[in-house]
Amino acid sequence: MDDKVEMNVVLIHIGPDMPDYMPDCMEQVRRFFPGKIHAILPDKYICHNFNKRIGIHPVAYESIQGDSLYQEFQRVCFLEGFWNVTMARFIMLEILIRRKNLKDVVHIENDVLIYRNPAEMLHEFHIASGSSVLLTPVGDNYASGAYLFVRNASPLKNLNTLFIQHMKKGRAEINKLLGTPDPTEMMLLSLFWKKFESVIRYLPIVPEGKGGQRFSVFGTVFDGASAGQYIGGTRSDGPGWTGQHHWLGRDIQKGKYGFEWTKNIKGLRVPVMVDLKKKKNYLMNNLHIHCKRLREYM
Repeated sequence: MDDKVEMNVVLIHIGPDMPDYMPDCMEQVRRFFPGKIHAILPDKYICHNFNKRIGIHPVAYESIQGDSLYQEFQRVCFLEGFWNVTMARFIMLEILIRRKNLKDVVHIENDVLIYRNPAEMLHEFHIASGSSVLLTPVGDNYASGAYLFVRNASPLKNLNTLFIQHMKKGRAEINKLLGTPDPTEMMLLSLFWKKFESVIRYLPIVPEGKGGQRFSVFGTVFDGASAGQYIGGTRSDGPGWTGQHHWLGRDIQKGKYGFEWTKNIKGLRVPVMVDLKKKKNYLMNNLHIHCKRLREYM
């Protein structure tokens, strides 16, 4: 990597109270990533001591709510609660990158643990992303912003334009378009990937088959949801959970993949995806820990 290039990691929490596992996410990023970590947080956490201890550059989410792009999104977004927040964070991410003129940005969700320095993959990110948002797929009709890369604000502007355009269509039209009365940002990300490859490209979540896009570029795999749910479980199901609607979930059910733990050269614990039939191991760059017990997997 060119020493003059500075990558950035961005975390986002929208809401009055930060989840208690978010500092674990921050700490894990710092273990593997020596660069700048930016966090959009409620104003009351801006001066919290964990920011100084871990080395976080905090920004109050209340200060971003006044941005005209965020206000436009909220005027047209008919989603409420959790799914409003999950879509709104793409808006906030664009605003933050634009305000700080950030380049080469990795954004992860707050229940994600990374196990590799993203700066080591900068060349691969550039090759894989082009001018698109690069993120993790989940299945035929679902994609996830669990791990996301953009070179600058421009790809996010294109994505957020699509979100706003589709929200303007109204709930009935989106329900019809997605074939469900309960639309989510994950479904729209998948739809955009299918229709607008210039806007979204996928990171590899497996070495081959569905979800294996661009594995030849990285040689390692990312986790959008499935691996973390299998290893740690969900909020309601214990370890071993798989979903038939997940590409990796179906492969796990067929006995194609398993997971092991090893240590890197610094002695830090990292997960490995194992192709049980080919007897090959693939390093994992992150896990999406849906059970929220991040400390157990650090």
